[in-house]
Amino acid sequence: MHATPSTKRLWLPSPLLLFLLPALLLIVVFFIVPIGITGVISLTSLDYRFRWDFVGLENFFALWQDTLIPRVLLNTGIYVFTTLLLFHLGLGLVLALPIALMCGFCEPLLHSWLGPGFSQFGPLLFLMAAHLCINVPIMPLLGLQLATNRVKVPAVVTMVMGIANLGLALVLAGPVHWNLYGIAAAGAIMLTVKNVLFTPIYAAHVLGKSSAVFFRELALIAGVASVSILLCRGLLWFLPIAAWDQLAIAGLGVSALYGLVAYRLILTEEERKMVRALVPFGRS
Repeated sequence: MHATPSTKRLWLPSPLLLFLLPALLLIVVFFIVPIGITGVISLTSLDYRFRWDFVGLENFFALWQDTLIPRVLLNTGIYVFTTLLLFHLGLGLVLALPIALMCGFCEPLLHSWLGPGFSQFGPLLFLMAAHLCINVPIMPLLGLQLATNRVKVPAVVTMVMGIANLGLALVLAGPVHWNLYGIAAAGAIMLTVKNVLFTPIYAAHVLGKSSAVFFRELALIAGVASVSILLCRGLLWFLPIAAWDQLAIAGLGVSALYGLVAYRLILTEEERKMVRALVPFGRS
């Protein structure tokens, strides 16, 4: 008998890994790496000339004894509360645009990114991402809970919603036979319920303000994002978009219209002044 020669299979990244790779890279580049760099710098005497020596915990002891720290913390709190009240809508609109484009062009995006065989997962991508138009702009309010040390009630609510999320996912993926769509739907439903029914109301309670301002902003963001998604779907109905250059042109067109409508009809005067200050030709 002759032994069958063994063949080594080259390792290839799975489609799931390719699907998650952009999000993983963003997390590493914008969260993990900065945290590590900041931790290392905090243990040195780095100055504006980029000269440094290892000093251990000396910076933390000096920070504890600095008499200006209470004023710095107070100014930080004022800045957080002011930006939450004045610029929350503008930030939400900025964050909602790429989400709307991804949902509106989900099939051609998957076709160009992963290949023609993945276009069928467009509805799954839509289900996983559409709710982020509401749940991502609400994230600054989560920082408010940390800044005011009001984390006990949100922690309990998050735990309860997490258990409910698991139960709903098991029901939708099992008896209802939605499979992957059931898991995605459960996460979208529970996260949206938490961030629509609890987070704005609790933030308004902490700030001593009416929750109506937050619900108004969420409604505006959701409305503009929904219209943008419908516009993208309409373009797909009339135009064959299947390549990166076509996606870029269509995305830029929708983004320009989105920005014009948001600037003219939705942003407040304070937010318009902020936009004009950031745009070079708007300063004149």
